Amino acid sequence: MKLRRTSLSINYTPKNHNTNPTQLQANLTLLLILKAHFLVYAFLWLGLAATAFSLPPKFYDKVCPQALPAIRKVVEAAVHRERRIGASLLRLHFHDCFVNGCDGSLLLDWTPAFVTKKNARGNLDSVRGFEVVDQRVKWI
Repeated sequence: MKLRRTSLSINYTPKNHNTNPTQLQANLTLLLILKAHFLVYAFLWLGLAATAFSLPPKFYDKVCPQALPAIRKVVEAAVHRERRIGASLLRLHFHDCFVNGCDGSLLLDWTPAFVTKKNARGNLDSVRGFEVVDQRVKWI
């Protein structure tokens, strides 16, 4: 028995395959619009999920009515001592909240067993105001 070598080539073009450039452009545009809608809805859903687990604005008014006035006194005294500390506190808040939400991870002190964001290279000489936050915690 002798095997014979044969070549088989298949040329298949789907019936609905359209190579019209205008139609291809329209299909790509529609695909981009669908992707954009998906991203918008994904971000909205993430935003709603994040706010669903946050504290209501008046939470401390009921639980600890002295908290906000005490914090205000400490911050006002710090701003009176050094005018730029207000902007530094805003920057501290931004660096803590922008990446993973306001988890306070930037406020944690470094230990040999636990490396924190407070001493990270990007925050080492740029973020300040930690002493004001520590004073606020002592008041409360």
